[in-house]
Amino acid sequence: MKNILVVVFLLITGAFFKVFGQEAQIFSVEDFDLRGNVKSCLVITKYGKEEYEFDAKSRLIKSVTRYSDTDYDITRYKFEKDELTEKRTENYRDGKFDPSISFGNFYTVEKSEPRVVIEKVFSYEKEFLDSYQYTYNEAGKLKAILHSGADGENETVIEHSEKGNISEQTYSLNGVIKKSVKITIDKIENTKTEFTVQYLDGIKTSAVKKVFNKYEQLISESQMSFDTNTKKFIATEKKKYSYVQSGVKNKLITTIGNSESTHQYIYQFDNEETGNWVKEIIAPDNLYTTRKIEYFPEVKPDKKE
Repeated sequence: MKNILVVVFLLITGAFFKVFGQEAQIFSVEDFDLRGNVKSCLVITKYGKEEYEFDAKSRLIKSVTRYSDTDYDITRYKFEKDELTEKRTENYRDGKFDPSISFGNFYTVEKSEPRVVIEKVFSYEKEFLDSYQYTYNEAGKLKAILHSGADGENETVIEHSEKGNISEQTYSLNGVIKKSVKITIDKIENTKTEFTVQYLDGIKTSAVKKVFNKYEQLISESQMSFDTNTKKFIATEKKKYSYVQSGVKNKLITTIGNSESTHQYIYQFDNEETGNWVKEIIAPDNLYTTRKIEYFPEVKPDKKE
């Protein structure tokens, strides 16, 4: 659930592409731990409510985050064919629409081969805020982001390299390295390891190591800090996940120093063949999350006479 809340925060603030250095993502039902022809999903926690609406292509078209009955945020997405063309974020406070913190993102494909996408951001008060130019290489991978705003122009360059079972991307802002991502595929173990290093002023500061199994499920995650004396990364927190046959996780073991904690996940599923969960209990904290899911009606093929 924590991952879902992180995604929602990025959806609302429009920060997803800024954080990860890429064009705004088109989200689908899979990004919210959902399967099948889901039309809508209401998530209820003690922190508030999240509402998601999807189109017939399983693309997210609307999300609502409700902090209370009077404070909530709405994000809407528009598409033309398979392209995201518009994202509007509307914020309501004390039951009233607040244009000063609401904005719209508009996308235009300037060139298809190699791909170039222009994004412009405007406030609801019709004030220009930012523009981004995303340039891709011939393989379709993002290679540069040119940002223009009140503070001038900044360019992020993404270098790609591949050697055998290892691929790497290096992100540099105005010539200074900010992040590197190394992905290693182990065909014997059927695992994928993603090692992300963060830099400050070109100096390593922290890293995250994630390992996925053959089903693309996260099975371990390590948060690390860089020791300037030994010039090595030291794990500060480790997490191990296990899953049941249905694909949902059933256990999380967290290790911080010499302390270890275990959380069990218990689920109740709906009656649909897709088997989406509608209730999650995390023990021993006894945290509850419930979901109300609506599906698109099944389209039956016409019978031939």
